[in-house]
Amino acid sequence: MAKLVQIIYTSQFKPPVSESNSLIVASPDPSGIVYIDHLQSLFIADGEVDEMKTRFVSKNLFETTLTGSYVDNNLNAINFTQEATGITYNPQNRFLYISDDDRSRIYQVNPGADGKYSTSDDVVTYFSTKIDGVLKSDSEDVAYSTRTGNLWVVDGLNAQVYQYTTSGQLVSQFGAALADPEGIVEDPLTGNLFLVGRPLIEAGIPVYYVFEVTNTGQVVSKIDISAANPNKPAGITIAPNSQDPSKRSLYIVDRGLDNDDHPDENDGRIYEFLLDGNGSTNPTPDTTSGGTTSGGTTSGGTTSGGTTSGGTTSGGTTSGGTTSGDTTTSGGTTSGSSTSLDSKFTTVFVANSASTNTTNTLGAVSFDKQDILAYNQNTKIWSMYFDGSDVFKNGSSNLKDVRLRDFHINSDGSILFAINQSVTLPGAITADEYDVIKFTPTSTGENTSGTFQIYLDGSKVGLDPGVKSEVIDGIAIDSDGALVISTRNGFKVPGASGTELSGSGEDLIKFNGTTGENTVGTWTMLFDGSDVGLKDNNIDSFWLDYDSNKNIKYIYLSTEKAFSITNNSKTITGSDSDILRFTPTSLGNDTKGSFELITRLDGLGASTIEGLAVSPNFSGF
Repeated sequence: MAKLVQIIYTSQFKPPVSESNSLIVASPDPSGIVYIDHLQSLFIADGEVDEMKTRFVSKNLFETTLTGSYVDNNLNAINFTQEATGITYNPQNRFLYISDDDRSRIYQVNPGADGKYSTSDDVVTYFSTKIDGVLKSDSEDVAYSTRTGNLWVVDGLNAQVYQYTTSGQLVSQFGAALADPEGIVEDPLTGNLFLVGRPLIEAGIPVYYVFEVTNTGQVVSKIDISAANPNKPAGITIAPNSQDPSKRSLYIVDRGLDNDDHPDENDGRIYEFLLDGNGSTNPTPDTTSGGTTSGGTTSGGTTSGGTTSGGTTSGGTTSGGTTSGDTTTSGGTTSGSSTSLDSKFTTVFVANSASTNTTNTLGAVSFDKQDILAYNQNTKIWSMYFDGSDVFKNGSSNLKDVRLRDFHINSDGSILFAINQSVTLPGAITADEYDVIKFTPTSTGENTSGTFQIYLDGSKVGLDPGVKSEVIDGIAIDSDGALVISTRNGFKVPGASGTELSGSGEDLIKFNGTTGENTVGTWTMLFDGSDVGLKDNNIDSFWLDYDSNKNIKYIYLSTEKAFSITNNSKTITGSDSDILRFTPTSLGNDTKGSFELITRLDGLGASTIEGLAVSPNFSGF
């Protein structure tokens, strides 16, 4: 059962002393809730308050602090909807989106030049959520996705979840995991959705859950919220924990008694449950069936936040192990070697770029720009993991000049990596610096052997071979098995719903689509480095680490050159041989969090970190 943090009684909102209206300001039937980041407060929508004349003060939107203190203002939507059932917010442009289940509409509220809501310069537009062939639509709640820029709309009557662009174009839909879903929110860290609605009947007793599902509807977990004694839970949002802002909570509004049967009821509530650390009552979804990726959720290969095909994780978190093969348009997967990764969860893997063509030495190991080294944190010993000179041969004449950029080691032992130039690899595989290559080893170490294949053909998904700034120099895998990359500098690639996604070398972008020779798909922003002080600092290697709930816990990264970044009023300086760790509180187009310097790799001498894979709880050499 989830930990109940507090209950806020929206029925007890009170006006300031100066207000002449004798009616108590209350939200008796709160149906929507959203956290407004730039105000650090909650907005609440009440779709029934106008029907209760003993409670109604010509107001159907309310604001409160995270601890439940009513904020007096002119916030309102009554002039364009009397049925404000759900509410969400785009933190980039600060637009509000409000659902109306009677009219089957989603209203967009542009706060105008003054940046304030419910003022004369607001611009209100809407689109219809009526679906052909559906007798009646029931748009109960709406949630903005910072990952795609789209809207999730939950239909309670038909138990469906729809994805729309903000202009009203239907993108996708799936059946909800519960009856009469009333609330929806997207987790900005995972892209998963949280849904709440009717209870399940277990042993004859109603039990209320929040369902966590993927963006295609696959159930990930259930969170038991029975501790709040729910009656009619409705809207849901994610916001900082009211007691410890370094943690996150779910805030859920509850309508209580129905005013149709109880016209004088006034029992609205908000209950807060700790989100981070609640865990799951269901196992990690089975994603081994093959197929393509849709909207960022991979259906081929296991995830890096739970049990992998190579065994279970150590200590509840993984070091980023991912798919057991790349997914192709035919729907099949390519199985890899079962090469053992000894001490995987205590080892840091590093690829290095020497400033000259000479061989460097680290510990007792000689290496060059084609190799991947492994550092065992228990034994404090370096070893050769991938010897590029063993396999970069029997191809084009320039194979000897290939330099590894970043890499990722999959749970089956296969390695994904990027390179610095156009080459023909063994097996007549042509690749360049806009591609991701997959190497499936039959052996690793001093006698590396195996086969190559194309994992991502970047030229087919917007990485222009004529634009040097769009070369791939960093790669990792998200918890859902999707590829994440960084580019050398500025990029313009196809985004969601026909949009163009642009950014620079300090950003990390996620691929949503099909990998392999016939690569097809789009990109979304996973990490906007300019939001957190990294502007003009090119990320050339990074690694994603997850907690037991598959949330991104840390992003480890290294930059191409020396850096000086200011984040949260703190300045950190370092060189291209240093590792930074970023702890996110939100990701996507509204990235927030904090940095810390983890280690200085001064022993690498003339080398810089070119690729990085970091085990959980890494603390330095």
